[in-house]
Amino acid sequence: MTATVWSNFWKKQDSSTHEIMKLSTSYFIKKMDRQYSLKSTDAIFDYGCGPGFMAEYLADKQIKLTGADINEEFIRECREKFPSGKFIVVTEDVEKNRIILDTELVGEKKFDYIILLSISQYFPSVHELQTLLKLLAGYLSCEGKMVVADVIQPTGSRMSDGVALLLHSFLRFRLLALGKFLTHIFTSNYRDISKETQLLALSSSDMEQIGASLLLSCTEVKGLTMHPGRTSYVFEHPKITK
Repeated sequence: MTATVWSNFWKKQDSSTHEIMKLSTSYFIKKMDRQYSLKSTDAIFDYGCGPGFMAEYLADKQIKLTGADINEEFIRECREKFPSGKFIVVTEDVEKNRIILDTELVGEKKFDYIILLSISQYFPSVHELQTLLKLLAGYLSCEGKMVVADVIQPTGSRMSDGVALLLHSFLRFRLLALGKFLTHIFTSNYRDISKETQLLALSSSDMEQIGASLLLSCTEVKGLTMHPGRTSYVFEHPKITK
């Protein structure tokens, strides 16, 4: 991914967004667990792991997580909280990441799940996302799944997403956290960046074309995240039928 204002924005984030990020991440990983019955033997790579909310849930299931993020402070937090895991600082440059991952993951077994949660929208183009997914697909096991989750749809409704976030915050007694999150959004440069650099919306056709270019099947899976205006896609090696 080429350098963008979005990557610079997320490199500098602190704990102001943590509680709402944890709320949405917890919703997702619980849905993933119900959908795929995650096991302690599963090797999982959370690309865009943030401060380790997915790792926290998986640790309770004795699943050791590998995570990567462009925010060095997030990675430091993960290493402190989950010393048995592996957490890697990556960049927005795919070629640099190729070297980083080859070095950090040497000798590791391939992953049963590679997860990219709520980061596809920050790529400048479909091609940039495809380039990263091609790199990550090389670390996917034969039976593994690469999950690109919480993808903004061209026809998605921001209003419905906002209402869903409000509802989930209310039901989990996180309205104060939501207020803190919204204050951060309105007082930081998030809104200015949103006006200058539109979030990337991806159609099912876009994702199917990416899958075809990677020689992977692509299946849309709805309901993995709390946002009704977004969806998720699972990439897998095609099943060989006899």
